[in-house]
Amino acid sequence: MLGVLNIIPVLLASQLLGSATLAQGRSVTSRSVSNEDLTEFQLFAQYSAAAYCDHNNDDGILGSIQCIEGVCPEVEAAGAETIAELNKDDIRGFVAVDDVHRLLVVSFRGSNSVRNWIKNFQFWTVDEPGPKGLWDKLFGSDKPQQGNDICSCSIHSGVYRSWELLKDDVMAALTQAREKHGDYHVVVTGHSLGGAIATVAGAYLRTKDIPCDIYTYGSPRVGDARFAEFVSTQPGITARITHGYDPVPSLPPMSLFGIYDLGYRHTWPEYWVPGSSANGTDSIQVCSGMENLSCDGARETGISFDVEDHRQYFGQISACGPKFTYRDTEDTWSAKDMERLRTLAANDNLFAAHSS
Repeated sequence: MLGVLNIIPVLLASQLLGSATLAQGRSVTSRSVSNEDLTEFQLFAQYSAAAYCDHNNDDGILGSIQCIEGVCPEVEAAGAETIAELNKDDIRGFVAVDDVHRLLVVSFRGSNSVRNWIKNFQFWTVDEPGPKGLWDKLFGSDKPQQGNDICSCSIHSGVYRSWELLKDDVMAALTQAREKHGDYHVVVTGHSLGGAIATVAGAYLRTKDIPCDIYTYGSPRVGDARFAEFVSTQPGITARITHGYDPVPSLPPMSLFGIYDLGYRHTWPEYWVPGSSANGTDSIQVCSGMENLSCDGARETGISFDVEDHRQYFGQISACGPKFTYRDTEDTWSAKDMERLRTLAANDNLFAAHSS
């Protein structure tokens, strides 16, 4: 075991050589958003919210999108209808047509328990003995994985596999819908882990000559710097919306211990809603660059998170539960969970400072 510990500094040092990509993508800019931007943020938040309602994603009877009261009133008023409902291995969503807004919308549901996302990142719990076991446990399994049909980049393997499960159904539905509604615009959206899948899906559609915009809410990081730059510079809107002190956009962390580069970076621009709601365009801050830490990542004085901020995006985005009931709130996050998040965020701030 002592031999293993002796080689860790060498391995960590080699990883530091790759951290320069962070500094290359940290331009800090600010600009206002338009009323049209705000209207679209609100509309697609409702489409993301609708994906949580079983009626819209149960792979059953297609038809009008329906939500519990107050969750997706604009979508319901538009008479939007599902043309495909997606449900494989509990990865859910829908493809819908909206004749009022002249849209084809692909929406993915978020996870039922974001708390499990944190539990999956056990960086410093080492059970398997030996150098390979230690290295894989600390650094191997949770790094973005190479091997995809989108770009020469690395993408979180679980997110990519989730998209792979639904890809054929989405492509079939869009191909058929575009034959009938060729002038309708395609939008891909989702909240939480649904936002991560939406990012991958939108990037893929663009490579298949299906122009689309991507709107995500409270999305975790999805891939490496090459993926983040590839998606962010594709034609079309790529809007990553965050709220308050939502912890999920801080996951997976960029670094381990503030030293080892795990490889994850965010797409941009980020639109940060700092308060409890966004009633005007002046309350939304815009940050450019794959990791400028000036919006949701800002933790200048005392790192603070609020899980409730993850549930609120222009309304109760994850409220819809089975059979038109309000979804139970997620498992209570313990003090240990929150301390773990604060540690990861503090390490990332340290990592970013060293890389700038």
